[in-house]
Amino acid sequence: MLPTNTTTSTTADISSATKLPWSQDSYVAIPQRRPWLYGLVGVAKYEWERSLSWSRLLGLILIIAFPVVLIGMVKMLVDVNARANADQKFMIFSTVVFMLIPQVATMLSLLLWATPAVNSELEGQTWIYALVRPNGRLILVLGKYLVAFFWAFAAGTIAITILIPILSLERSWDLWWTIIRLLFLASLAYSALYILIGTFFQRR
Repeated sequence: MLPTNTTTSTTADISSATKLPWSQDSYVAIPQRRPWLYGLVGVAKYEWERSLSWSRLLGLILIIAFPVVLIGMVKMLVDVNARANADQKFMIFSTVVFMLIPQVATMLSLLLWATPAVNSELEGQTWIYALVRPNGRLILVLGKYLVAFFWAFAAGTIAITILIPILSLERSWDLWWTIIRLLFLASLAYSALYILIGTFFQRR
């Protein structure tokens, strides 16, 4: 007759062998993953690194210098006219700054970063890799949109920050804060519009 402890140990070994590491008893809840978020961050990071080329940085410098030089020339003409008071100068410069920075400079910068968004992928033959990924096309376009928005907003912010001490108006920082808010909205809207144009005309 076999001892009882031998039977008990055999039963314990069998139960431990049948208890697999992925069984229900060993289940631990894992936070839900968001692959689209990681993909969006990855695309934005890649496009950011690719945008740091000498040609595009030179284009950024020219875009920043464009409104600064023009508004500086306007200031010279206004200073020559001694009849313009402080309120008239503020009205003139606020109008010119609005036209050149949130409007013209933003559009010029987006021509450089947003319009060739899809065309660059087609020429590099990398568009097919985005098609086979889950939500690949949407993530690719959104990542390029974020980078285009950043550069448009950054170019306008640098330009208006340089202009504030040059203009030396009584309410210069009120003008700066107003232009920054308008520039943020303009960059959001124009980036979406230019990405849409670049996607629509390259539609396959």
